[in-house]
Amino acid sequence: MVEGPRHMKPRLLPGTMAVGTVAYACVAAGLACPGAAMDAPMAEMCAPGGSGVACAECLANWRFDGHQCVPCTGDRTLALVLFVVGIVVACVFLASITRQAHGYGNFNRAWLRTENTSTLMSAVGASCMLVLQIMALLDMTKALWPLDVGGTLKSTGEVFSLKPMQIECTMENPRSMAVQRTLLMNLMPLIPLSVLAGCYVVGKIWTKEGSKYLPSPEKAVSLIFGVFSTFFLTISSSAINTGFALIRHPSGEASLKFFPFLLTTDSEVLHIRIIGVIGGLVWCVGGLALVTYVLRVLPSRVHDHKFLMMVWPIIRVWVPDKPWWFLVGVIRAFLLCLSTSLFEDGQWQLVYLVIILGFFSLALFAIKPYTDSLPACAEIVGSVGMSVFLVAALPYQNAASGETFVIVLLWLVLATLGLVVMVTAYVCLQMWRHRDDEQTYTFRGVAGLVWTTATKGLPTTGRHSDLMVQRHSARLSGRTSTSSNEGHVVSGVQDGAPSQPSVAEAPRDDGT
Repeated sequence: MVEGPRHMKPRLLPGTMAVGTVAYACVAAGLACPGAAMDAPMAEMCAPGGSGVACAECLANWRFDGHQCVPCTGDRTLALVLFVVGIVVACVFLASITRQAHGYGNFNRAWLRTENTSTLMSAVGASCMLVLQIMALLDMTKALWPLDVGGTLKSTGEVFSLKPMQIECTMENPRSMAVQRTLLMNLMPLIPLSVLAGCYVVGKIWTKEGSKYLPSPEKAVSLIFGVFSTFFLTISSSAINTGFALIRHPSGEASLKFFPFLLTTDSEVLHIRIIGVIGGLVWCVGGLALVTYVLRVLPSRVHDHKFLMMVWPIIRVWVPDKPWWFLVGVIRAFLLCLSTSLFEDGQWQLVYLVIILGFFSLALFAIKPYTDSLPACAEIVGSVGMSVFLVAALPYQNAASGETFVIVLLWLVLATLGLVVMVTAYVCLQMWRHRDDEQTYTFRGVAGLVWTTATKGLPTTGRHSDLMVQRHSARLSGRTSTSSNEGHVVSGVQDGAPSQPSVAEAPRDDGT
């Protein structure tokens, strides 16, 4: 570089900055780097509050929001208190739903109706949660988005990465903060796991037959599978993308996408990657291995009703011979999270996501693994809708064309999912209102959605675990009979009429 009155200093374009004579690219739209002369001071090189590589190492009382440094706002103590209170409320809620409301060990019609309702709500909710996690993942990609879409993705990404807690504002050293934040994100799954493990221990020791207030150990284990599968995309992303999603700079160096001021040669990156590898082995590899083991031993445990209760989320919403679809969904989440680590170009990241979601959507139509209409509808809307949205976003990457179409598609997907949630809430409300009726119910929602639940084959009161064993044994062996217009499997219904249990199995009038 030559300086003098007759020579102009090299000037960096917006979206880039330099430390000395080494140029670096800034993340997202480059808002952190307005452009400056090559040897300009950091205050001129970066937007207010920024410094270091990519202008992402924020000054005191500033935090990086994924695009640029912004001032720390609000009461930090209040944010921490709200975070702790939220964790406590979530833990109390998890513990409360581990109890069996109709009495531990009572498997009757009321129990089946309760399980049908909770399973329906959780299955639809899991599909909605997957869409939100995909939106958070899209905020980590290098893809370009219309302003309205980018703001929505950014807000969703901040929620799943705990950025509203403003953890950076409580620490003076951004580099040590990056390591500790990574550790916190990888330890977060331990919170629900510890609560549910505690409920399991309490249930094994103190819960007796008929207890309505102490936790059911089988229910606690089933919730572990449910929480694990629902948030697996975020869990995997925290373990893998934090340390391996990169930004390539013009100098040939690379820095972390999540912490752009950290170059891969910095010692903090090694610590972050060690934490990520351990988290990946525990949560990703360990989780997939556990689900595979359960599916492997399931055929030999179909007569063990306690085991079936523990793996209820794995078998409940699938057709009898396809419980392995649960594993397919978990693998899909794992593959989706790899998009930002495998590819550095925004277009290729979107293409990869389209391939995964598109392949899964085709398999969903071909295999038809769901027994119930509403969970299947929510899954189709989520997978197909997000695939179409990403395809529409591809032309925008080069020509910035089709902005309105991209915005409309995203909100159409979210609105359709909201409609499915409303129909699900209506169906569950009707099931609760008619909880004492004995006939088969059919509830019709918009777009011809039909939900049918039959409860004739189960006793009104009392314990009748043999029926549950028969029911699940039949489902897993493909010998279950259903009513003529339902996809919902219920034991004890044969040719549209309830079968009569044997004398040895029939419940007594006293409820036992």
